[in-house]
Amino acid sequence: MNKIRKPRTPSSLALVSQPEQQWKAPQLSSTPTQSRTLQYALSLPSQRTQITAQTTGEKYWATRALMAETLLASQVSQVNLSAHLSLPGDHHRLEEIEKLKMEVHVKQARLEKLMMIFLCSLIVLLVIVVYLLYRSQRPVHHRPPYHFTIPILSPFTSVIETETSTFGTTTIVALGLILACFLYAAYRHWFNKTHGSRR
Repeated sequence: MNKIRKPRTPSSLALVSQPEQQWKAPQLSSTPTQSRTLQYALSLPSQRTQITAQTTGEKYWATRALMAETLLASQVSQVNLSAHLSLPGDHHRLEEIEKLKMEVHVKQARLEKLMMIFLCSLIVLLVIVVYLLYRSQRPVHHRPPYHFTIPILSPFTSVIETETSTFGTTTIVALGLILACFLYAAYRHWFNKTHGSRR
């Protein structure tokens, strides 16, 4: 140790400790600082001033703004009401559309079945007509007449029977073709009428 130095007195120790205390970091306050003008403005009572139109132009534009606000409020309420009411209406419409689709599918299936039955009957009729035409072109062998006695009248009386027909084969074939054409025309007329009424 240096003997020349003087021992420190309590007063000198206090002087040395003072600058150390002064250089400590300042503590930040949690409350924000406000200016005097802001404090004065906040201390004043808040009063809302009601602005009234003075000139004719201001009154005109104020009236128009009021009308626009009224119309906008009514339109908004109407849109909300229509949106609220349209939900069950849309659900009901969807149910009706589904029912109509089911009915259309059922009717379409019935029409397809009827069409198949008609086509099958038409094919059978054509086969019968072709068979009759083919049979009519073959040579016909005349059979001898049948002789039989009627014992009620007399044991010696005989009756001759000859196979004859009122309508010929050609007449029957022609009538069958006419009937088939008539049935087809009636079916087409009914089918077009039913589909035309749906559209």
